[in-house]
Amino acid sequence: MLPKIKGKVAYVFDEADFDTDLICGMDTCTVADPEILKRVCMQDIAPDFQKYVEPGDVVVCGENFGYGHPHIGGPVGLQEHGISAFIAESFCPGFYRANTMRGTILIECPGILNEIKLGEHIEFDWENCQLYLLDSGRTIQCKPMPEKIIQMIECGGIMGYIRQVRLQEKRQKKAD
Repeated sequence: MLPKIKGKVAYVFDEADFDTDLICGMDTCTVADPEILKRVCMQDIAPDFQKYVEPGDVVVCGENFGYGHPHIGGPVGLQEHGISAFIAESFCPGFYRANTMRGTILIECPGILNEIKLGEHIEFDWENCQLYLLDSGRTIQCKPMPEKIIQMIECGGIMGYIRQVRLQEKRQKKAD
């Protein structure tokens, strides 16, 4: 089952080619502890971020978000604060691949920066791939997600997806 995406825009990364290593700082590129990443998350960008972010909130991003090395510290730090999705004009391919494999929700929505503002309340419609801007009453059409990406999100990432596929294959073999 796909998670409900409903919350407010907690931050807008409006810079094109934003390197997500900056979210938690360059010195945390090799840190794997989610608690450490949560603690340092956004300190250099928006020091008050941790005070106003709430579970279910989203971040909105510019073009080619995640440019640079596909380290996952920044997204993990944000997710530890409850960020439920990243909605961007577009994603850097390396960032997209690394994070969809983790089951991170990445929604491509060309033109989003021109339509949304910090604090806007949103809801995402999985079936129609539409983003509802609840404060303004507008609707934005997003790019459809590939079915395998949706399945990976439902399974919590690539490992859950592989387990599910193998389990189905085993069941199919027994049934045959």
